Amino acid sequence: MAGVITLITDFGNSDWYVACMKGVILSREASCTIVDITNEIPPGGLFNAAWVLRQSFHYFPTGTVHLVVVDPEVGTSRAALAARAGGFFFVGPDNGVLSLALGLYPEIEVRSIQNQEIMLKPLSPTFHGRDVFAPTAAYLAKGGKFSSLGPEWSNWVRLQEPLVRLGEGFLEGRVVYVDRFGNGITNIAEGELRTLPSTGGLKVLVGDLLTLDSLKKTYAEALPGEPLALIGSSGFLEIAVRGASAKEKLNLQVGETSVVVQSLT
Repeated sequence: MAGVITLITDFGNSDWYVACMKGVILSREASCTIVDITNEIPPGGLFNAAWVLRQSFHYFPTGTVHLVVVDPEVGTSRAALAARAGGFFFVGPDNGVLSLALGLYPEIEVRSIQNQEIMLKPLSPTFHGRDVFAPTAAYLAKGGKFSSLGPEWSNWVRLQEPLVRLGEGFLEGRVVYVDRFGNGITNIAEGELRTLPSTGGLKVLVGDLLTLDSLKKTYAEALPGEPLALIGSSGFLEIAVRGASAKEKLNLQVGETSVVVQSLT
């Protein structure tokens, strides 16, 4: 069975960078399938990339190689990593972009990519996506030996994800991601909401200015232009505005806008 390689990058689609990576992959393993998860991560958006990876990787077949290149420190001493967890492979720079996905698994094998025979020559100090990560992804998709990539690497970078605070009858989280529709996705998972007493319903406070009296099941349950809160398809609490951008209408700020869910008893 041909391998599958996914791409998450901040390269956009107006330049040749993504195409070069795909060309290297196909030159090494022509039968593989390449899936663009997104190439529209904001430049240098490490947490955005890590969040997108965590929300998407597990929908792919076992053995898929997930390649993430958001690499503002390319050419420095930061390590190049390959990881194996949950039946998947992950390839990318050691800057935290892999950490939210890897953190879901208790057993992880991480290696520093140091095998020069796999890399594209000459090696550019400014484009490891093409010269280091793409060849490594192709090597793994082709069934290459994981242990031959380089030595084990235990001190890999973990991004600090905002914590959900649990209090007496409430949960407090943050907006951690805004999608292209302007919906604010929080770090409050559906399972965490279930820990709150809900016999009298739930109230959602967004920042200091907005209070929502209930959770909706769909966007269409709100009136056009009306703010709402609901559990999105990713399993996390979302703040939205029907037919408009909640980011713009409510001035949502990633990492800053607080969201509090209170029990009504």
